[in-house]
Amino acid sequence: MKKLLLTVAVMASPAFAENDSGNTLYAACSHMNGEATVQAGYCIGYLTGVWEGMKLGASLPFMLEGENSLTKLEETSNQLLRVCMPSDVERGQMVDVVIKYLDENPADRHGPARMLTWLALLDAFPCN
Repeated sequence: MKKLLLTVAVMASPAFAENDSGNTLYAACSHMNGEATVQAGYCIGYLTGVWEGMKLGASLPFMLEGENSLTKLEETSNQLLRVCMPSDVERGQMVDVVIKYLDENPADRHGPARMLTWLALLDAFPCN
């Protein structure tokens, strides 16, 4: 029981509550040059995780209500997020979109990376 309480206390500490900033994401993603590095892995993994997490979060209430059509869940999450990224967009292209957004908005880079990612995708792939 003490281990469980200690684990919960540590997990709730500020060290685990930190959020990555756009500066951190920019530093990792802007120098990839097609190389397989730790930074490249972080960049691609972070962006993929943020996007998939947003999609899951947007569709979760409908899943809990019993919706199980993947097509309908996909459409619903796209509309809620207002991002309609084509299914054939590759991860490298997503990196390019986010880096372009961060390049064009340096005054905002101190903000949360997850929000800047969403804004970049919203700018590049708005729903009609």
